[in-house]
Amino acid sequence: MSKYIYFVQANAIYGEVKKSVYIPYATGCIAAYAFDDEKIKKEYRLGGFVYTRMNLDKATDKITDPYIVAFSCSTWNTEYNRKLSEKIREKYPETIIIFGGHNVTAGTKMLEENSNIDILIHGEGEIVFKNILTALMNNQSLSTVSNISYRDNEKLIDTPREDYCFIDYPSPYTSGIFDDILKDGYDFSVIFETNRGCPNRCAFCDWGKLKSKVRQFSWKKICAELNWFAENKIEYIYCADANFGLFDRDIKIIEEILKYRDATGYPQKFKVNFSKNRQEEIKAVSSLMSKSNLGKSQTLSFQSLNPQVLKNVGRSNLDMEYFNHLVSHYNSEGIRTYSELILGLPGETKDSFSDGINTLLVAGQHKTLNVYPCELLPNSILGSREYVEKFDIKCTDVPFLQYHCKTDDDESGVTEFAVTISSTDSMSFEDMIYSYFFAITVQAMHMLGLTRYIAIYFYNEKNISYKKFYSELIEYSRNSDGFISAIFNKTYNRIKKIYSGELPFAECDTQFGEITYEVDEMLFLRCLYNHDEFMSDLKRFISSLVGCDEETEALLDFQHSVIRHPERSASEIKSDYNFSLYFKNFFAGADLNLSKTPTKTIVKNVELMSWQDYGRFILWFGRHNEKTVLLSEFYEE
Repeated sequence: MSKYIYFVQANAIYGEVKKSVYIPYATGCIAAYAFDDEKIKKEYRLGGFVYTRMNLDKATDKITDPYIVAFSCSTWNTEYNRKLSEKIREKYPETIIIFGGHNVTAGTKMLEENSNIDILIHGEGEIVFKNILTALMNNQSLSTVSNISYRDNEKLIDTPREDYCFIDYPSPYTSGIFDDILKDGYDFSVIFETNRGCPNRCAFCDWGKLKSKVRQFSWKKICAELNWFAENKIEYIYCADANFGLFDRDIKIIEEILKYRDATGYPQKFKVNFSKNRQEEIKAVSSLMSKSNLGKSQTLSFQSLNPQVLKNVGRSNLDMEYFNHLVSHYNSEGIRTYSELILGLPGETKDSFSDGINTLLVAGQHKTLNVYPCELLPNSILGSREYVEKFDIKCTDVPFLQYHCKTDDDESGVTEFAVTISSTDSMSFEDMIYSYFFAITVQAMHMLGLTRYIAIYFYNEKNISYKKFYSELIEYSRNSDGFISAIFNKTYNRIKKIYSGELPFAECDTQFGEITYEVDEMLFLRCLYNHDEFMSDLKRFISSLVGCDEETEALLDFQHSVIRHPERSASEIKSDYNFSLYFKNFFAGADLNLSKTPTKTIVKNVELMSWQDYGRFILWFGRHNEKTVLLSEFYEE
């Protein structure tokens, strides 16, 4: 009689009306490799997948008479896996329960804390899982299987580690593993690997410990999977390569995707993590992706601009002069760029962090900046006891709620937690809260456009640094009693509760629909919802900062008019000054030459819409394409 194996990789359901779910790639890879073996297929049967955070009782009912249930653990599903494994153990006491994935800690700790887990897999799972099946099938001791921890009666055993360099894995897509899932009616997205491994040793990443040789999947497999994506009308591909653009063939992969899209209409979007090296080669890849509307943004990431921080975490950055050159190049090509910073890395201070943001703005990054609170990943160098003690790292278990999801779609009732750094020996808890609030202010006000043009003008014409402008805006919010004070203080207090473990980063406000938004997105939406009141209070702030002459008054009017508002149509933007040309020249690196010249800017393709649609299409889908700003792609003189 065949023994049934079930896999659990519970993912969020994205969207409000159109429901999007990732196909469970990690567990699919493990299943495809195991069931590619005839002996395994003779002994075992694939029972199926639990791949959304469904009600625990429903999930248990979906699993019938299991021999093995294998769970993939990440930040967004580890607690769900624990709860579901308890129910499975209660219903099927003899079932073998296996945990693997990024959130499985080294050693036997998870076995000690969870009596219903039988086996832990450490690291890549394909070969190890198959070896477990083989050992069980042949009545061999699990001690013969490397890279696992397991129970042997009352003893907990940790087997030796072994590095696997195998790459010829079968595709879970083309092997038919997911055929039944495709019938479930979701708008599926996929994870796609063209290679595996990372040559870098960044302390904050759990690839850092490995510093492994990058192994490339075969061209035949890549093309077969792309064909499968096209045939099954997959719109969105997330490429899981750690350093896309590292190899010369990567531009050929983009060309291959475009061939399928031209022929079938699918896939439509391709999201990658670009390599920090080979920037000149990556220019060609980014240009092709942008011009074909396959992907519109180029990553120019830093993590931190503090040299001591970079030394602490084993990271190096682009030279700032070269960064400025790249931003100018991409601007001239019409390619959006975005930069990323991580808040909470050891050695960072309140001042160095805000100085780093100021440096990026001065260097030309005015479009998109993503600041990520640092999570302490269990298998990262940063998560080791040595690093934690050395830098006096303190963490908070922050409730985890996925962005851009309808909370009702999570039927589980289980709260996940992100282990978030809340203080270090160089940044106190209070400084961490302020630093994140400073970042959120810059992201909502500058990157999403609410005060971007004012800040740029003041930097160029009034010699007020970006750091000073946004620091003063925050200070104004603390010492005034207007709209900005109310909305900023509400955001600041929420951040404080987040870092105290009381609230998740994601938040839902039903006036903008029923999906969750990021902290900066929610601040932006609330300011835009009361845009006139916000601008009126902003004028008071500007007056207190520099006064308000005729030119500044005109600038404030211009700033107000260039923000896309769901309830405000616009066909033209008028000003007594040539601000449109001024800012166009600024981003092109040309002479500014501001003058009192009456100007009319024609605005195209601006439609009225609901706040729900605005949040989804303009803010969520469109923020990296600057949809919140009318000047970004809708204007002509």
